[in-house]
Amino acid sequence: YMQDHSVTLQQSGRGGRPVLEVVLQAPVTRWSQQCLAQRQNVLSNNFELKAIAAYLSACSIAVDYSALSSRTQFNGIEVKHRVPL
Repeated sequence: YMQDHSVTLQQSGRGGRPVLEVVLQAPVTRWSQQCLAQRQNVLSNNFELKAIAAYLSACSIAVDYSALSSRTQFNGIEVKHRVPL
């Protein structure tokens, strides 16, 4: 559950690769995501990012999941994921 979201495709990725940017407004997992990220915990609570990675993988788009969590940003009630394609 979340209050709102946006998904945009940006062309400013590394090496000119496109980046999928997913911004969630007030997701219910926000607090635990940020807490685990600050502790650099091996566990993560970013289920929306896992679902995106699984969908892209099913579409034959290679995704390095281990690098995705480091591209997550927290700002106020927002959680922003950047997924290089």
